[in-house]
Amino acid sequence: MLPRFYYPEILKGNNQISNKTHVHHICKVLRLKKNDYIQLFDGAGNHAKAKIIEAKKQIIELNVESVNKPLLIQNSKITPVMPILKKNAFLLCIEKLTELGIEDIRVYRPDLIDQSIAKKNVNSLLDKAREVSIAACAQSGNNFIPQIQYYENLDVFLSNSKEQVFVFDTKASDPNISDLQVKNPQASIFVLTGCESGFSSKEGKILQKQKKFFFRTNTLRAETAIIVSCIAMKTIIGEL
Repeated sequence: MLPRFYYPEILKGNNQISNKTHVHHICKVLRLKKNDYIQLFDGAGNHAKAKIIEAKKQIIELNVESVNKPLLIQNSKITPVMPILKKNAFLLCIEKLTELGIEDIRVYRPDLIDQSIAKKNVNSLLDKAREVSIAACAQSGNNFIPQIQYYENLDVFLSNSKEQVFVFDTKASDPNISDLQVKNPQASIFVLTGCESGFSSKEGKILQKQKKFFFRTNTLRAETAIIVSCIAMKTIIGEL
């Protein structure tokens, strides 16, 4: 696979890369030169093979012969709904979900949020999450940067959702994933998990009407739970 770089507006013909990080990576790390090729993607499904015309210290001159348009508007019907977690765990989730081809990620502030991040700036974390998702797209070959939407609490999310919602919890009294059935695999499916401390009593009441399942395995960390849940659901509906 050619080295891939995020480029928001890919045009046929001459293009320029002026992003300092990209220029440094192309010239100093990859040591690419005139007539070498790279791949550009715009995060909306479009991608193109680009030939280096000239590599300067601050600008890379490129030529794009044609732009490849996406064949499908939506590759994945799965939408993970995950809580705000500690920074490293949260960004790991974003990275892996992007690699899986997830195009829509919903994030909510849990009632039992870890106190180490309770007063942190959520917007800065979400900005970092977008950077991570772009890097994950470049590495994995995914041409769709996921949209990340934030909700102040679980109730706000559910009040705005009319899709199929499947909740994955650790309570052994719930049916396990082998009992899971999706009535309409063609419709959008929300896969929801809780934080490290689980759901609060208030959240538990809110989720009473939702379908709940547990994994017949060891107790999973919050970041593992959302990734595994999405993989399981993608397998069930035939996306993997």
